[in-house]
Amino acid sequence: MLPLGWRLLNHAGNSDFDEQKELLDSIRPVLPKKCHISLLGDGEFKSVELMKYALSNGWDFNLGQSKSTWMKYPSGRWEQLAALKVLEGSPCYYQCVFLTKEHEFGPVNLMAYWDREDKEVRYVATSRPACKSTLNWGKRRSWIDVTFKDFKTGGFQLESSKLTDIGRMDRLLLVMCITYLWCYHVGRWVFKTGKRREVDVGNKRNNSFFRIGLDWLIHAIPIAIQYFKVGLFPYSSQSDP
Repeated sequence: MLPLGWRLLNHAGNSDFDEQKELLDSIRPVLPKKCHISLLGDGEFKSVELMKYALSNGWDFNLGQSKSTWMKYPSGRWEQLAALKVLEGSPCYYQCVFLTKEHEFGPVNLMAYWDREDKEVRYVATSRPACKSTLNWGKRRSWIDVTFKDFKTGGFQLESSKLTDIGRMDRLLLVMCITYLWCYHVGRWVFKTGKRREVDVGNKRNNSFFRIGLDWLIHAIPIAIQYFKVGLFPYSSQSDP
């Protein structure tokens, strides 16, 4: 996951729709025109307003929902998500339902499944058909957790900066994002050129491409920087230098 934009909040806790919309509006102009955009989010992004926003832009969405949310079946019967009978290994799929008694938003589709890691039921509203492939597609949201780790305990140690000034934190994040992109690109180069095991032991890749790139730079710069050259340009199908 490569960050395209960010917003610093002046409060603790979750963001609201207005804050989410401000961020999405800021990156919308740079999104590729010919790409199909999908909005993935956990329960922090459950609002009906955000689902409407995604649809108004022609985006698909997969957004987590609270167990307290009410769902209206096509038959007209209402049921709270917490009352759904969901067994481990047996996801439930609901087509053409309406969400929340306040908005009766829909028709939309809903999926409920048992999260083995967190040992609880997850509920996801989606614009796509509710089915196994959509459920697996939506789990890509967890990829961002790797980015969070890279920025924090697994890489830049952002929390150790102890910055409280929003302007300074914003500038620091800009530098970090540029560096992150370069380290990620170096990591891909290391992987494609067969040098991964020099910094990432094991038969399979254990670390993120960012972490591999950062470790390679730490390893290579003091001893042999002249032996490799990786530029900072958008990663594409072109061969790495």
